[in-house]
Amino acid sequence: RCLWSAGAGSVVPHLLARGPCRLEPGGRQAAATSAMVVMQSAVELVLAAVPVAGPQLMWHTGVQVAMWIPCYIFAKWGWPEHKDPVGVADTFASLVLFPALTACAILATSQTYQTVDLRWSGTTPAGTAFFYGFFARLVIHTPMQFFVCMPKRQLFLMTIHHTVSAVCFGAGIVTSRMQFFGCFSGCCEMSTVFLTTLFLFRDVTVKGRPLKECLPKWVYAANGTLLWLTFLVFRLLLFPTWLYMWYRDVKDAPTETWEKSTLVEQYMYPAVILLLLGLSTFWFFPLTKGFLKALGVIGGGGRAKQDKAE
Repeated sequence: RCLWSAGAGSVVPHLLARGPCRLEPGGRQAAATSAMVVMQSAVELVLAAVPVAGPQLMWHTGVQVAMWIPCYIFAKWGWPEHKDPVGVADTFASLVLFPALTACAILATSQTYQTVDLRWSGTTPAGTAFFYGFFARLVIHTPMQFFVCMPKRQLFLMTIHHTVSAVCFGAGIVTSRMQFFGCFSGCCEMSTVFLTTLFLFRDVTVKGRPLKECLPKWVYAANGTLLWLTFLVFRLLLFPTWLYMWYRDVKDAPTETWEKSTLVEQYMYPAVILLLLGLSTFWFFPLTKGFLKALGVIGGGGRAKQDKAE
């Protein structure tokens, strides 16, 4: 069991056990017990984040809420008949938020990838800003998405995505470890920058016409191309690279990595990356279909099906 106590501006893990924390094989019952142990450790880490990181989390959350409220007012004023004003407001706010978060993630990754010690113990101001900013985003957007128009399956998948991501980033805030891996995975939000622009083109109207119909076709096609490319590079290629680097570090330097890690870091971090890889692969097929339709490579199926693919 892991007990966390704050001191000298940091959080130090104390393992209250006769031996190192490890999960033993032994059938379904053992697997279920092991999963419960990992989840208990994750809950303890998240609860520990409240007193340790509360002020900074409140600041980041407050800034994002203060940014979102004017966007909602603008959406209600400019498009009073829109069926999804919460979604439109979130799109406006995301136009600023995700480029900033992605820039922090890329900068921090470039500053901490060089050595095993940096990857597992190094911290930077940009990385810390990304952790707090992204965690605040997850806290805000998880309940918000229930007021956004989206299919139930998408809502279910996004809720799982947000919940497990929040647990992992909350753990990272508490331990101040593995900031590289958190920021490297956060680089995947590069695709969200262009996805947000796609939502803007599709959902915002000008005199009753979607914005994409008011712009040159090449603008919409260029954004779709960049979305497809960044999704491929920053998700489908990035996540396997993440898993390979994590595995190599654990294999080559176990005393600096695995033996100093919590159960959440040992098991939940790579499991979440596998989950994100699976979700990204699942989302890539309709994304590719919508991309090809936008380019005119394939056609037919009607406007409704194309919008669903987008």
